[in-house]
Amino acid sequence: MTAIRALVFDFNGVILHDEPIHNENLQSVFAEEGISLSLGEIRHRCHGRGDYECFSMLLRENGREPTPALLDAMIGRKSKYYRERIDREMPLVPGVREFIERCYGRLPLALASGALPSEIRYVLNQSGLDRFFAVTANTCEVNLPKPNPAVYLLTLERLRAGSAPDLAPGQCLVFEDSAVGLQAALGAGMGCVGVATSTDGRELAGAAMVIADFLDPRLTQL
Repeated sequence: MTAIRALVFDFNGVILHDEPIHNENLQSVFAEEGISLSLGEIRHRCHGRGDYECFSMLLRENGREPTPALLDAMIGRKSKYYRERIDREMPLVPGVREFIERCYGRLPLALASGALPSEIRYVLNQSGLDRFFAVTANTCEVNLPKPNPAVYLLTLERLRAGSAPDLAPGQCLVFEDSAVGLQAALGAGMGCVGVATSTDGRELAGAAMVIADFLDPRLTQL
C-alpha cells in the first residue's frame, strides 16, 4: 500500500450504488419489447458489462437482431429512466465522497468505466464530484469491454501524460465492484480493492482487500 501513487475508480457500484436502478430499468425496457427477463438473470449476466454489450447479448439470445437503431432506441429509453430516478435519489456509495475528498490533492484520482459517458457526466455534475478527477477513461474509447484491461491501460497512459510521467501500473490502486472489472485491473498489472456493493465478496477474492463500502476503517492505511 505504501507504493500507491494513483487511485482509479470504477463508476457503477463504486461511486454510485446504482446497480439495482440499472437492473430494474433494463428489465422495464426489455419488457416494452415483449421480452421478459428476471432481475436475477440480469444481475448474473450483465454485472460489470456496458449497456451496448449487455443489450446486444440479451437481444440475440431472445431472437432479435441488435441493430444500431434498436440498440440506440432501447439504451436511450433506459438512460432517460435512469436520469429520472437519479433526480429523485442520488445513492452514492457510503463514505465515497469523504474518501475522495481526503485523497484529493495527495494522489491523482482517475475514473475508468464502461458506463455510458453521458450518465457518468450527469451524476458527477449533479453530485459535485466532477472536480476531483484528473483523468477519465471509458471502454467505448477502446472498443474493448472489461475484463479486457484496455480501459485501465488507457487510464495509465493519461495519468502519465498528466502529473505522473513515470507512473508504473503496480503503483495504481483500482476500486472495482465486479469480477470482470477485477480481472481487467489485475490484467493491467494494477492492484485492486473489491467493493462488495453489488456482488458477493467471494467473487472478488483476488483483490488486495474487499470492503463493503468506503467507511471501512482499513482504508486509513492508504
